[in-house]
Amino acid sequence: REFYEGLLMDCSGGGVCVDVHAYPSTRNAKMLLQTLGSIATHTGGKVFYQHDFIWNRDYMRIYEDLHRLLTSPLAFMCEAKLRTSTGVAVDKILAPFGGPRVLYDQTAFRIPRMDADMTIAFLCKHVQQLDSVKQVYVQFVCAYTPLQPMESGRSPDGSHESSPPRRYLRVHTLSMPVTFSLSSLFRFAECASTSSAGQLILPDSLKLLPVYIMSLFKHAAFRSSEVREDERIWHLIRFMGLPVHAYPGLLYPRVFPIHRSYLEKAREKKMLQRAGLPTGVADNVYLPDSLAATGVKISSDGVFLCDVGTALFLYVGQHVKPEYLAALFGEGAVVNEENAPFLQLRTDDDSAGSIVSRIVGQIRKDKATLPYLPLRVVNANSLDETRLLTHLVEDAIAGEGCYVDFLCGLHKMVHSKLDES
Repeated sequence: REFYEGLLMDCSGGGVCVDVHAYPSTRNAKMLLQTLGSIATHTGGKVFYQHDFIWNRDYMRIYEDLHRLLTSPLAFMCEAKLRTSTGVAVDKILAPFGGPRVLYDQTAFRIPRMDADMTIAFLCKHVQQLDSVKQVYVQFVCAYTPLQPMESGRSPDGSHESSPPRRYLRVHTLSMPVTFSLSSLFRFAECASTSSAGQLILPDSLKLLPVYIMSLFKHAAFRSSEVREDERIWHLIRFMGLPVHAYPGLLYPRVFPIHRSYLEKAREKKMLQRAGLPTGVADNVYLPDSLAATGVKISSDGVFLCDVGTALFLYVGQHVKPEYLAALFGEGAVVNEENAPFLQLRTDDDSAGSIVSRIVGQIRKDKATLPYLPLRVVNANSLDETRLLTHLVEDAIAGEGCYVDFLCGLHKMVHSKLDES
């Protein structure tokens, strides 16, 4: 512990950022992410983690992570502060880092490195009445040194010398209106103007809030069932610093139907025939219509692509026709637990593998600002299938009920609150 404390102190004092790459090859290997992750988060670094790592399956993920890390815009020696107008004050800073080495106080911090993926939240509170104020202002200021080659010149004696790195200042200012009318507050939140006492109506911007709350309880970072310590810590670190637009895909996965061998409805058949074809806009292709994240929608004669936010799972049912497997992976392809990690999609034109490759490419393109999504083939009755089922959040998972039960419980809580008032 003393060694890591000293390392963290040296890195923070010298403006050095630490990134941690942990790729255990065995399921039960311990990587001490609780300690190593603390060094990364307190210096502005990232934690890259992949359990049950297989090099000839997961090498592309390492390559893409390193490429993204080395080519993304970075800011070093960052010092930031949030200022507020009269009547409002900062109560707490919510970030992966903390402690006296990083925080000056609840409004300001310094950290060796920041990147475009880092998210920092400030919790503000009222400190006095805002009777005479029409607007509240919040301003975030950050001084930093960008990653760029130092400018060099010649000294009077003819020798080369390097000028000190330039410091830049970035300022963001936000203005928010103040209202004392409850009706205005509801109007700005797009809430329904009238509703019955027993009906739960949410504004359009909050209609998905219940399913996201339920998904949060079932996520590996928070669910009570057995989750490896390193995996839980990795998810917690990601949650604390992930960009806001990445949370929906991480909490509620998208399930895309790719193929049905036997039972295929007319509308579904038309939709699947269009999937992977060019849209006519740039080089984009059509994606299949997504399904609800529940096992009811997964059939044994089908192939489904599941985007869980950290990876893409291509699930192959046990009753898929061999002809389609050949069109997907090549002649004689057999999907089982031994060879599933090493199967490659066919790339020749008009094959099923080529269509799936275009769909995968479109999903990755839509999430180009987020970390790379590796593709993993999942066969029925395997360990990966069990892992995939934990992402189908509308089903009962780890002691948490299904989505319908969650909504019923939420409705009872609303009734209880109304009765109390």
